[in-house]
Amino acid sequence: AVVTPTETSPIVAKEVKTPKSVSWTSLHSQHLLVRSPIVFNPRDKVAAFDLDQTLANWNVPPGSWPSSIQQYELWNSSVIDKMRKLDKDGYKLVIFSNQGGVKGALHGK
Repeated sequence: AVVTPTETSPIVAKEVKTPKSVSWTSLHSQHLLVRSPIVFNPRDKVAAFDLDQTLANWNVPPGSWPSSIQQYELWNSSVIDKMRKLDKDGYKLVIFSNQGGVKGALHGK
């Protein structure tokens, strides 16, 4: 389901469940998480982005680190449409983050 932002709802959903059509693989002592579709669709082009301060900004007090999805905001409202266009144009989307807490996504934390 597509979440449409309103003045009272965030652009990013408060909870994101992993679709049954994808799987997560942990590599290198959980330092690398790979989200893969169950049905493989190879692509020749890659669009890669850093998550923090590139695709998303933090909504936390200075000196703090985000610890939940509610503390992230999209860099701007065009991010979702741009990512969808890249996907439609045949790019594999790769998102990098050095946030240690991201590995909790593998275990649903």
